[in-house]
Amino acid sequence: SDDTAKAVVQTIATLNQTDDRPGLIVYFPSIPGSGKSALCSNIDEATFTSCDDRSVIVREGDAVKGKFYNEIEKDMLTNRIAVLDKNVPPISFSSVHSLCSVSNCISAAVLPSGMQDTVVGNDVYPFSLEFLAACMNRVLRRKQNSHIGKLDSATPNCCMIVAKFYCFYRNISVSVLRERLLNVGTSNEPI
Repeated sequence: SDDTAKAVVQTIATLNQTDDRPGLIVYFPSIPGSGKSALCSNIDEATFTSCDDRSVIVREGDAVKGKFYNEIEKDMLTNRIAVLDKNVPPISFSSVHSLCSVSNCISAAVLPSGMQDTVVGNDVYPFSLEFLAACMNRVLRRKQNSHIGKLDSATPNCCMIVAKFYCFYRNISVSVLRERLLNVGTSNEPI
């Protein structure tokens, strides 16, 4: 019938239209053991109810084969919301920024609650030592060989790896961190 043909043509035309709305990249500037994976395990399309016509992907950094941000860029061709279950230290902010630029996305950083400037010696960090200790404790409580990134109680020096990530934030106060995050994925300038 003519109505069926019109419906098919309209559907094909709709499928061929590009969605010019910006996508969204959600990421976690934090350290191992902060609870990213626990939070991300409960995220799906229903989490973003106001974006019901958008697909959502959650990518765990340690599970992605190849260069993480290159693989996410490929994913963003067909998915418009990406949640990066990955520690994103300040050195990687430029990678998130570039990903936003090439995939027409904005970014949203998820920060742990209770952030406070913490001075250790002559250095300042945006996370407290109690937060560092809690993250180390969470990593130590993971069952042996249970973490896809091999950061669990079976890993020698696993707490040193958490401490290393903490040190990536050396001399970055809470206010400086928040200011830098405002530019990730929104500025035309390189980060």
